[in-house]
Amino acid sequence: MANGGVGFKVGIKLDMDKIDLRLKELGPAIVRGSFMHGFNKVGKFWRELIQSKLPVGTEGDYDGGDLRDSIISRAGVNKNPVTAKGKVAGRVTVRPNARKQRSDGKAKSWTPAEYAPAVEFGLKSRDYPSQPVWRPVFDSTSEQAQQMFAQTVEDHLDEAVAKVRSQIK
Repeated sequence: MANGGVGFKVGIKLDMDKIDLRLKELGPAIVRGSFMHGFNKVGKFWRELIQSKLPVGTEGDYDGGDLRDSIISRAGVNKNPVTAKGKVAGRVTVRPNARKQRSDGKAKSWTPAEYAPAVEFGLKSRDYPSQPVWRPVFDSTSEQAQQMFAQTVEDHLDEAVAKVRSQIK
């Protein structure tokens, strides 16, 4: 070298097929993560709304809040999060936890998951009127949930891009 330093030439051989494959997997993985954030946020939103609207029985009644307290939300995203038609492939479920037992210790009585349909749809055999909660919540908030999902996905994607850019600098 002209300045008296020592120089080295290093050759690097890369398997571009593996790198290309990983790059192709990265995009869907980031999208899946963003969709999961969006679905989880919608699930929490719906869960809290449903919990706030469920009827709670009084002492001596069938429920002292067990159904409300058993409500859970779960989200899932397909491996390929966007279908060929450009639709989001994932789901949110809001339901009673099937493993949650009654708090009054009546093991042979209905669990919250078992009597949730009776609350939502009623029981003709016992003259128990329907007290719909799930359908009205979903119907009245579907647009808001869609906007919440879209905004959350957008925000998460922006964060992911910013994180990658900061690591490149």
